[in-house]
Amino acid sequence: MTVSYTPCKKHIAPNLSKLNGDGGISEIVRTDKNGKTCRMEVTQVPYCMGMCKTGEFGTYTTDFRQQNSSMCGYVNPKFEEITMSDCDEGVDPEIRIVKILDQDTECGCVPVPPKDQ
Repeated sequence: MTVSYTPCKKHIAPNLSKLNGDGGISEIVRTDKNGKTCRMEVTQVPYCMGMCKTGEFGTYTTDFRQQNSSMCGYVNPKFEEITMSDCDEGVDPEIRIVKILDQDTECGCVPVPPKDQ
């Protein structure tokens, strides 16, 4: 019997704030210690989705089994720094910079280390 599955790959979520009108998950808001804020719309949100083959097989060593586990995730994720420009006057400059996932980051099956490591 052959089992089919959707392989792990990158998808791009739409700008969800346009759908529900309240900012959704695609709006970034940062607030400094004085209550001043910076805001930014994220137009595309990348995410990984799909299945990865996972299995185990018997061995003759003390654990009597060997697992091969992986999950769909980012492969060598890269982040880019963006300076937010929609800020209240006098905002702390440190909150202007945010790191977001680079759009070129690839998705793939990432090994899951054993629990004891």
